Amino acid sequence: MKKSWIIAACILIAAVIAAVMLLNGRNDAERRYEAASAEVTRLQAEAEAAQAEKEALTRAQDDAQAQHDEALKAAEDKLSQLQSESEAALAAVRAESEEALRQCKAEAEAKLTAAQAELERTAAALDEARREVATATAAAIRAGAPYAYLFYANGDWGTSYWGTDAEGVNCKAAAMLDDGSYSVALTLDAPAEGLGFLSLCVKDGEKAYPGGAVRINAILVNGEEIPFTKGYTVTDDNVDFRVNLYNDAGSLTPPAGARSYDGDLNGASSVMVDRDAFAAMQTLEVYFDLVAAP
Repeated sequence: MKKSWIIAACILIAAVIAAVMLLNGRNDAERRYEAASAEVTRLQAEAEAAQAEKEALTRAQDDAQAQHDEALKAAEDKLSQLQSESEAALAAVRAESEEALRQCKAEAEAKLTAAQAELERTAAALDEARREVATATAAAIRAGAPYAYLFYANGDWGTSYWGTDAEGVNCKAAAMLDDGSYSVALTLDAPAEGLGFLSLCVKDGEKAYPGGAVRINAILVNGEEIPFTKGYTVTDDNVDFRVNLYNDAGSLTPPAGARSYDGDLNGASSVMVDRDAFAAMQTLEVYFDLVAAP
């Protein structure tokens, strides 16, 4: 009996111990559950905060993208406006330039037409004046006025002019109505090589202007002025007088009775020009003054 009681007591003690252990385990489980619940709550809060931050960032990104798109569209609109304004301004400038160019061209053409017409009138007036001078010169010569002309021979003397008509040579004489400035000319049908003789003669000059002299002002060969030195005036028959522009026969120095327009014969010669300047000569002009005796 006593043994059964001891066993029963042991079983009771074991049951109590088991109950106590079970109770302690339950409390631990509850504490762990509460800790786990708290951790879950904390993690949920963190997750919610992260989600909220993500949503805020997404909204900020969307706002930034919207601002970027708006700014880009505004820039594109401004660029398009500027391009349109630039094209319009360029078109206006081009139109103004074309109009100005058209007006300038029209004015230039009008001035050119007027200048050409004036040139034609001037040329016609010059031709008329030349015809009048030629007519007056011929009339004066026929009336017995002294006149100037050229004696000329080319290098081989095959082409020449001695005051009368010569084939292939046309001479323009000058009537000498008073002391003053005159010109004479020769025109050849074809160029002639070299120079053999050249003299300016004044027909009846000694009778009309005794003691007078000639001053050469310019000599042009084929329209180009050539250099020359000082010459002298001389008469052979006391009727005509002349200035030798190129005469290399005999003495080149002034003979007795020679005279100069300035009274000084120093350096005067019967060779005033270089014959090389007359290569292929076709036109010759001599401009001179008739200087009366002092």
